[in-house]
Amino acid sequence: MLGHYLLTLYRSLTRHRLYAALNVAGLGVGIAVFLVLALLVRFETSFDRWLPNAANIYRLTADISLPGLAPEPYALTPPDVLPQLRADYPRIMAGARIVFQDLAEPVSNGKMLANEKVAWCDPDLFNILDLPLIVGDPRAALASPDDIVVSPRIAAKYFGAAKAIGRRLTITMGGEARLYRVSAVLKALPANTHLSFDILAPITPAMQGHLEMAYTYLRFHDPREARALAADLRHFVARHAPRDMNEQGAGGDVTPRVELRMTPLTGLHFADAKARFTMTPGADPRMVYALGVLGALTLLIAAANYVNLATARAAIRAREIALRKTMGATRRMVAIQLLLEAQALAALAALIGVALAELALPTVNALDGTSLRLTYVNGTDGILPWLILLTISVGLGAGLYPALLLSRFQPAAVLASAQMPGGGRAERRARSTLTGAQFAGAIVFTVCALVIAAQSDHLRHADRGFNREGLILVDSLQGQELRARQTTILDLFRRTPGVVSVTEAISEPGLPNEAQLEGVRRAGDRGVGMTMDGDVVGDDYLQTLDARLLAGRMFDRLHSLDDTRGGDYRARAAGGYNIVLNQRAARLLGFSDPALAVGRTIHAQGISVPVIGVISDIHFGSPLKPPAAILYRYSGDPIELATGMVRYAGVSERDMMGRLASAWRRAAPEIPFKAKTAEDGLADFYAADQRQARLFVIAAGLAVAISCIGLYGLAAFSTARRFREIGIRKTLGASTFDILALLMSRILGPVLIANLIAWPIAFLVMRQWLAGFDQRIWLSPLYFLTATALTLIVAIATVAGHAYAAARAEPAKALRHE
Repeated sequence: MLGHYLLTLYRSLTRHRLYAALNVAGLGVGIAVFLVLALLVRFETSFDRWLPNAANIYRLTADISLPGLAPEPYALTPPDVLPQLRADYPRIMAGARIVFQDLAEPVSNGKMLANEKVAWCDPDLFNILDLPLIVGDPRAALASPDDIVVSPRIAAKYFGAAKAIGRRLTITMGGEARLYRVSAVLKALPANTHLSFDILAPITPAMQGHLEMAYTYLRFHDPREARALAADLRHFVARHAPRDMNEQGAGGDVTPRVELRMTPLTGLHFADAKARFTMTPGADPRMVYALGVLGALTLLIAAANYVNLATARAAIRAREIALRKTMGATRRMVAIQLLLEAQALAALAALIGVALAELALPTVNALDGTSLRLTYVNGTDGILPWLILLTISVGLGAGLYPALLLSRFQPAAVLASAQMPGGGRAERRARSTLTGAQFAGAIVFTVCALVIAAQSDHLRHADRGFNREGLILVDSLQGQELRARQTTILDLFRRTPGVVSVTEAISEPGLPNEAQLEGVRRAGDRGVGMTMDGDVVGDDYLQTLDARLLAGRMFDRLHSLDDTRGGDYRARAAGGYNIVLNQRAARLLGFSDPALAVGRTIHAQGISVPVIGVISDIHFGSPLKPPAAILYRYSGDPIELATGMVRYAGVSERDMMGRLASAWRRAAPEIPFKAKTAEDGLADFYAADQRQARLFVIAAGLAVAISCIGLYGLAAFSTARRFREIGIRKTLGASTFDILALLMSRILGPVLIANLIAWPIAFLVMRQWLAGFDQRIWLSPLYFLTATALTLIVAIATVAGHAYAAARAEPAKALRHE
């Protein structure tokens, strides 16, 4: 019986090759898009799940609330929080800290010197995070203060083919060089992890008093213990916070309200998209899930295509089914046959979809910076069981309605009729509804793709408050051991041909840092205080960044009150010192116009400081976060842990990097030179969103193409079925234009109605999505009109050929057709 059904399917498909090609192609492309986007969503949602016991591991997050502002999450917490938690809850949790700054430390094996990512951690970190090792004992990997754990890249770089265990590396931190012994080698961490370091060194007792902030990880035996601690964290903060924390002080200042909460390890990838001071930037969950929804809807559009084409073929197969019923086939047997045909087509489409997905994955990996691959049989990662389930689901979902429709035909009515039935008015309405739904989804995708592409382009070219062209950031200037040579290095940079100006600051332009000032408020205000980021800058800061001065003036070495002497603002408290605000800080302090802030006095941590100027906000971070409110101070002396900034012109980037590296080697030959362009620095924050935006645009285009495949097939069968009607109309005097208008209106009518459905959906979705960006485009009606115009043009181009050929046909041929 099965062989007979397959033979019937083969004859039907070879007799109607266009139908077969359109059905299989539409389903195949839909399955390929679904598979690729499902792999991407699985990758983005699998971060850190590979770690053993990941479900019971959490990281502490500090939610800091300023008056009148929403709470802001911080990935870092004070280092003494973990000892206090251990003392209060000794039996329900264990923990470890990682101290890590996005600064590369000089590392040397005596022959090679380079900057590497070094993280310091509690010696029992491997009891909390079961990081895999190639060689070494995790229980004793950091037992000695001189032990370190290195990545395979570090082991190969510094020791080559030789064994790394027992070999020595010198790490310079805070101006002090220390010799370490390699005790273990990590396995290469997978791409789906938030952890980012090359060397792990233990936090020694001597370092405990100098720690500022740390990533704090907690591990529990079961979820109940985690819930118990989470419920009691508010009381923990109340017991251990300073007396003026979370309450109004006697002077009327209100310090930030701090709440601790536990973020699951498996949720850090998405949580870090909006947190401050994260180890890695994180990902925007809205874009990830949008790609998943797009993949699922693309598959639904492909299935709707199958239903449309199958019901359109009802007239062609009506007599075949009637003859089968006359020969004794029951409705159930006919329905089973049609469902088996749908399953066979779905299986063929699945094979094509898998092949297309395999071909597309290298391009997707290049676009998104991932390493996705199809694994067919490999435990929980194998897709074969899911692929079989998907094939069966697609076959049933796409074939059920056509099977029920065709199997209900009555043999006598079909064989006695001169005109083959097509399912009646209900079938035509169902087909029009499916076509409209397909194109409603396609229009929504098109609008979203246009808006996402425009927003991505806007972020890439938007005004960030400074000129990123021709700006180099010198990270290697960060280090206490360089403080005595900073003036020499910066002078060498200034004398380098092509350099326009040079400056330095604690942090990269506009980025928050840990030098925060509390209780910031306007003089005379009561009960209003907030925390702002502080930045210490050197000479020519404004000129080097090419930033805008909105009001007042910038720092000047000739004004003695401008200089805080190395950033030690407390040392100048008696005499006072001048500050500059950025626009956001001025606005939060209540100044509606930057000019109103100039000359006013600000209180910051008990010190009164006058404002001499306001500069533009500098956007140099995640597009999901607003610029930090920054209070700038000036130092005429070298700044500890500084970032150098060099403005150049008339020289290529490569030549300038080489010239700066040469100047660096003359002053600090023993320390590696490390620099990047401002454009490269920005790419770290924007590249992931832009890559995913490109993928969304491509997938949306494929969804529209699948809709057009169905429309093309529908037009082919519709014009073929009305061939005789067209001949009669032309015999009665209808012109080619009349026939063309009739056919186009019947086919394009659902497309026009689809626009009315799609517009409000797309508007609500895109308005919600754009709300998450600090810098965003206006949701112009042009995006909707453009999407409508594009879909109409594509739809008209899709059906015009068939409609025009039918309208131009000779009436005599049509009347002889049957």
